Amino acid sequence: ITDETGAVCRMDRLVEDAEAFWVLDYKSSAAGNTDRERLAEYQTQVAGYCRAVAAVFEGKPVRGALIFADASLVEVLA
Repeated sequence: ITDETGAVCRMDRLVEDAEAFWVLDYKSSAAGNTDRERLAEYQTQVAGYCRAVAAVFEGKPVRGALIFADASLVEVLA
């Protein structure tokens, strides 16, 4: 999918359930081993993916999440 600037976005997974679309991005590290700066980069990336999906699928909420190797989940606000 492309974002508002025309950049290609390669999200790991897009899931649709009854309430929303979910943009999921998998990370090979554990959440506790990710420094704040890196986590902020990941969140910015997923928020951009969410905006791109929302532009295509209007009328249904889009939520984002980072899923780490230790099975922890960090929801991303778009």
